[in-house]
Amino acid sequence: MNLSTLSIRANSLLKSSDVFQRGNATIKLQETIHLDEIEIVENARCSDIIKAKIFKWISNEEEASGDSSRMQRALVDFFLKNFQFEFRRNNLVVALCESVLITGISCCICNPQEKLLAFSPLDPNIENAIAMSGATVHRVELFSKDGFAASVAMLEEAFKEANQSGVVRGVVFCNPVNPTGKMYSAEEIRSVIQWCIKHSLHIIINDLFMLTARESFLRHSGSLLNSPLVHWIYDLGKDFGVSGVRCGLLYSSNERVLQAVQALLQPFRLSALDQRLVTHICEDQVPPCLVDWIQSTFAPESQRLLAANLVTVRAQLSEIGVEVMGAVGCPFVWADFRKVLGSHTESAETRLRQMMSTCGVDLCSSQQFGGKECGWFRIAIGHPMEILIVAMQRIHQAVEAFVQQREEMSDNDANLLLAAGSESASASSSLDSLMHQLYKQIKTSTWLQENSADKWEEENPDLAFDYRARIDKHN
Repeated sequence: MNLSTLSIRANSLLKSSDVFQRGNATIKLQETIHLDEIEIVENARCSDIIKAKIFKWISNEEEASGDSSRMQRALVDFFLKNFQFEFRRNNLVVALCESVLITGISCCICNPQEKLLAFSPLDPNIENAIAMSGATVHRVELFSKDGFAASVAMLEEAFKEANQSGVVRGVVFCNPVNPTGKMYSAEEIRSVIQWCIKHSLHIIINDLFMLTARESFLRHSGSLLNSPLVHWIYDLGKDFGVSGVRCGLLYSSNERVLQAVQALLQPFRLSALDQRLVTHICEDQVPPCLVDWIQSTFAPESQRLLAANLVTVRAQLSEIGVEVMGAVGCPFVWADFRKVLGSHTESAETRLRQMMSTCGVDLCSSQQFGGKECGWFRIAIGHPMEILIVAMQRIHQAVEAFVQQREEMSDNDANLLLAAGSESASASSSLDSLMHQLYKQIKTSTWLQENSADKWEEENPDLAFDYRARIDKHN
């Protein structure tokens, strides 16, 4: 039996990963200086602010023995102090990262091929995480005319459509939305959660950057976590902009779901070193203590720096006719290059992305997020200002080169059309002349009179007899 090396699912994951990783390539500023990955969605803009705190955390002389119970107590106390929400230790699952948790909870609430609704454009990492569980994503398409904003009405329509061909188990909801940078208000988030509860659907809330985002689910709607259908996911390292801190959190009031996820994700627990570091972070009492430091320094300074980056990116891109969507506290924006494209096609979008790569900056485009509108690109702005400025300069170069290439292609196409039209007209004229000559020859010729059917029958009696016999047989 000739079996493929990889399964269909594995090939699909590799294909989407390959496409997405092209937008995550490292870019060199010069030979000895490297630009950080422009598409890593982390709050690296505040690395200097948090560096001193991290050095205090990792310099603690305590032995590196993992104590998961102590770590969970520290996490619960941290959230209680920071958000005045009564976290229960037994309702918390800690794993390596948010993607692992999304896979785990999708596996525990969905049977194979059952569906989760998710708004699109969608982060392919989330879709891949769901696919690993055997569940599928039913996309709820969002468009620029609505500001890429979701609504309960859209969910209702998608729910009815998806139910016609399968079972819908829940909704995946991100805030802010990756890639559009849309930040939903507390009222909008509550309306989506209440709609899910009304239809007995699970909702997985990916509460990205809750420490710096102004509209955090936990900050305004944490009481809704008491519903057994609501499951909250957060990544501590991503919010702090510290990739080395591998700590994803899942909080739910659904005891059976938590037990199943905990059992499934045993191999993905934090290492002893990560447990120790997370414990020290959350137990930090060195003045100012962690909660005071977040509220007085980290959150406001992070919002200020990201806001400055957003202003810079908007100003730089407006010079080339590119508008930007984004929210304060969100480390990425959604940039509209449709005017640059000329034609809103996938091929034009791909050519622009390739031109950007040639000029030294790699961005992820709408196609890579499964978006239906070509010409949108995600730009991670959570980086030092000098990196962003170089990236903007390279985007300018890429757009200028692309527009020049597009105009040259248009001129060539026009010349080809003119040449083709001239050849077609010439061919048409020649054919008309030929047909006219043939008509004149037929009309003036005596060939038909000289070569009549009677003459042929006289010259070929055997063939004529056989021919008549076959006709009589069919009649």
